[in-house]
Amino acid sequence: QEREKLVMSFNFSSLVDTLTPLAGNVINSAMDSLGGDDDNNNNNNNNNNNNNNNVDDHPIIVQQSQQQGGLPNNNSNVQYVYKPVYYQKDGQMYMYYQTVAVPADQNVAHLDGQSHTTVNLDDVQGQVASADLSHPTGARKALLVGINYIGHESGNLKGCINDVTNIKNYLLQHGFSESNITMLTDDNPNSKPTRDNILAGIDWLVSGASAGDILFFHYSGHGGQKDETGLIHIEFDGKNETIIPCDYKTNGHIIDDTLYTKLVCPLPANCTLISIFDSCHSGTILDIPYTYKATGKYSNAHQDENDSFFKRHAHFGLATGLVSVISSHLTEEVTYQGKKLVKQKLLEQLHTTNSDVFCISGCRDEQTSADTNIQGQATGAMSYAFINSMTQFDQNNTHPTWSQLITFMRDFLGDKGFKQMPQLCCGKETDLGAVHVLI
Repeated sequence: QEREKLVMSFNFSSLVDTLTPLAGNVINSAMDSLGGDDDNNNNNNNNNNNNNNNVDDHPIIVQQSQQQGGLPNNNSNVQYVYKPVYYQKDGQMYMYYQTVAVPADQNVAHLDGQSHTTVNLDDVQGQVASADLSHPTGARKALLVGINYIGHESGNLKGCINDVTNIKNYLLQHGFSESNITMLTDDNPNSKPTRDNILAGIDWLVSGASAGDILFFHYSGHGGQKDETGLIHIEFDGKNETIIPCDYKTNGHIIDDTLYTKLVCPLPANCTLISIFDSCHSGTILDIPYTYKATGKYSNAHQDENDSFFKRHAHFGLATGLVSVISSHLTEEVTYQGKKLVKQKLLEQLHTTNSDVFCISGCRDEQTSADTNIQGQATGAMSYAFINSMTQFDQNNTHPTWSQLITFMRDFLGDKGFKQMPQLCCGKETDLGAVHVLI
């Protein structure tokens, strides 16, 4: 109901300017189907003008690119500056850092007590050598859900409980405490991942969330899809994505609308949520607006295989004449692109977050995620790829950016022969090539 109220304020007149170049989108769609790079990157763009404005407006601490291994576009023409974000909690002032890429020859502002001045790079190098440039100072909480569907007549999985156990061990090595990690697994009669228990666990996870906190949600189990209902339709494919509790036969699935409402909506600004969904059909499982669109070999990784330009228009023949065929193609494609654009704008209007929400899902909405065996252990392929990638970054003493992490995971799964394509989404426009994974 709240979402239906919000849609009444959606500015549909603003779509007029956006719809004008729609014919160009039709051409781009056809080029995408031929394998061309997608230049319309919502999240992995080069917003140099915006970054420069941020540098002028905010105090930042400097770290040159060659001093931090593994940063994107590592060259002498770029410097990476760490903008402190301040917040209050329990009467105390805290600070954490966001990363911004700016030209190497640009002077930057540096915090000095309660004021800041413009200084040269050489004047501040020593002051950042001992600074913690990767972690907020707030609380850390995690909810981990693993379901093997023990005792079910069909649909049994083998690796999901192992997944959350491995994730827990990783988190314990990275600042999370045992008392702030809740596990729901169907081999434990006292903490079964029923629908009610999962929703109660989410309530626990987000309760008391404050700026600077890191919340971690991991789900490993079955995922599904259900037809979208209600007045407001924001799903491009008309289907809600779901996770499937161990008692789904009696209490049903948990749909993405519910996950967004309970897991994302309560979070305040500058609170970070990292969510990992190792399940089928999970590409847009949180209903957050911005999907990472890569360049290079993964330029089409976000695109539904059944949604290419030529597959959409394969039903047209030449029997009615070339002019008629072209006209029919263009009319249908413009209509399709228009509806898609309206849904994306509506999603941005309704679901853009103030908090820093990041979601890695095991595959696109039309794909499945593998339950497999790697190195003698039953595991979800994506969960293993996540832990393996983060561990290798740790061993290299590198804090990866989000784009580096998802690329590393895709490489790992591709090298192992898996067809699933993990997706990365976030709740607000973010340069995922500059923001680091805060674990």
